[in-house]
Amino acid sequence: MKKKVLIIWAAMLAMGQNAFPYDFSAVAPSGQTLYYNISGNTVTVTYPSPDEYPYSGYTKPTGSLVIPSNVTYNGISYAITSIGDWAFFGCSGLTSVTIPNSVTSIGECAFVNCSGLTSVTIPNSITLIGDEAFCCSGLTSVTIPNSVTSIGIGAFKSCSSLTSVTIPNSVTSIRGEAFYGCSGLTSVTIPNSVTSIGFEAFSDCSGLTSVTIGNSVATIGEYAFKNCSQIINFHMHGSNPPMVNSSTFENVPSSANLYVPCNATTAYENAAFWHQFNIDEEFTYNFSATSADQTKGMAQVIHAPECGNLQAEVQATPYNGFHFVRWSDGNTDAHRYLVVVQDTAIQAEFAGGSEGIGDVDAMNAKIYIHNGQIVVDGTEGNQVWLYDVNGRLLATKQDNYTTLRFDVQASGAYLVKIGKHPARRVVVIR
Repeated sequence: MKKKVLIIWAAMLAMGQNAFPYDFSAVAPSGQTLYYNISGNTVTVTYPSPDEYPYSGYTKPTGSLVIPSNVTYNGISYAITSIGDWAFFGCSGLTSVTIPNSVTSIGECAFVNCSGLTSVTIPNSITLIGDEAFCCSGLTSVTIPNSVTSIGIGAFKSCSSLTSVTIPNSVTSIRGEAFYGCSGLTSVTIPNSVTSIGFEAFSDCSGLTSVTIGNSVATIGEYAFKNCSQIINFHMHGSNPPMVNSSTFENVPSSANLYVPCNATTAYENAAFWHQFNIDEEFTYNFSATSADQTKGMAQVIHAPECGNLQAEVQATPYNGFHFVRWSDGNTDAHRYLVVVQDTAIQAEFAGGSEGIGDVDAMNAKIYIHNGQIVVDGTEGNQVWLYDVNGRLLATKQDNYTTLRFDVQASGAYLVKIGKHPARRVVVIR
């Protein structure tokens, strides 16, 4: 990497250009001096020294750096659109960096050896992260925005303190060595947009225990998970096994569990190098049933879909003073069944009006709080359910014409449902 700087510097001399690799410098809002190259109406953040070390003889930026979105030079304002190659090479005193929305790319080796850097804010304007852009041993977490379409080779290589990473659906490939040596990484989820995982992409991620691989991944390269000796679970969302080779899982324990989509067991059992793991099926589609307005009613999943039974059962229950209208897919049955064969999210819609409440009142049912307990009287032998405000079942009883008492552990709102009647909301204050 150092040779590349020298070659660039030699080429500049040969062409008789300015001996310095920057056009001007300016002080950032956070107090550090930054260096810039002009290109038309925009500028790139660069390094100051033509020496083998980009900051030789110059003060390196330290602390929390906020890069501005524009900078003024000779009375002209320039937008800062990129962080150039090697821009902050060896700036070990940097602790955090905030990149503005004007920047669209982060260059090759931009933050190499920034060992003190623990936090970086990457804005939604970034589309490109260059090769080995972040080789920072102190970086603990990073969120890659949905704007990013390309992550360079070794972009987060040797980020040994990295414990979590979010890869967006805009990324179509995980390139070689992207997370090589990220020994602190414990789990990773590769989205459905990704079609390939490159060579040594997660090699030597010795702390990795769980890997989720999206349904579009067709190939996984050589040594991609080499020395990931702590992996317990692979969760595969594709029914067709990705192509791998004999080195892909080198030193990955054969005792690891391989969870595959429903009816995909045979395909993985017959695929080279996948059959070594413990194969089992799991339901891989996301399913949820929620309330469009939690102040008006709740939605409950009575039975979640699974490989043996793709049918989900859900119930919409209005609160006192409201009634159920429809589900977000147009269905008007408060209690319904649906077969789930893809990612599915439905919401229950409620409106004002006390449909059904009169029936409960006619029973002379009473719900009240006494000594920190929820007390239910007059339910005429109906089953009674107690839920928290999020719709989780806490307890159920049948009164047999006696008073029911529910112990609750904390202050807050609860839901009481009597028989087939709408739930009533009660608040406990301790």
